[in-house]
Amino acid sequence: MRIGFVIVALLSPILAAALLLLCPSVAEGDDNRLSLDPYVCDGDTITMATCLERQIAGADRWSAAVLASYRRFAAVATADAQQGGSQPVDQQALLTSSEHAFAHYRVAFTQAVKGVGYAGSGSKIEAARAEFRLIVDHTQALLRACGSRKAHDLGEVVDLSISDWCE
Repeated sequence: MRIGFVIVALLSPILAAALLLLCPSVAEGDDNRLSLDPYVCDGDTITMATCLERQIAGADRWSAAVLASYRRFAAVATADAQQGGSQPVDQQALLTSSEHAFAHYRVAFTQAVKGVGYAGSGSKIEAARAEFRLIVDHTQALLRACGSRKAHDLGEVVDLSISDWCE
């Protein structure tokens, strides 16, 4: 049994490196690709934490791009409604309000997940994964709300160079 454990312990860094090589969006630091898989980060705790930080930063970047695109989409819709003689809802104010609420929820939810478990239980890693999933789900909801055709064609990797998500 001890020999098997030793072999697994010796191979773990090699397996972690191999997994990172299989995911170029994480391993190579490709700033324009984001894997939507919350379990793409693997390896030891430090490797997973670093990878998840990059994933969260990428998800935040994607979310900001989608929100900016949604704001442009909403501005056009508001202008069209005003030209048509109707009294449109202030979508910009509603988006700002909803983003503030989401930011507060995100912090509270992540802290709640982090607080579950005991020291060394991996709750910080699970909290980072939960935060990542929350950002991705929120961003996908924004895409569906603006009627984006891209929402249905996302696949497993998002191209972060796209800026016209809702147009």
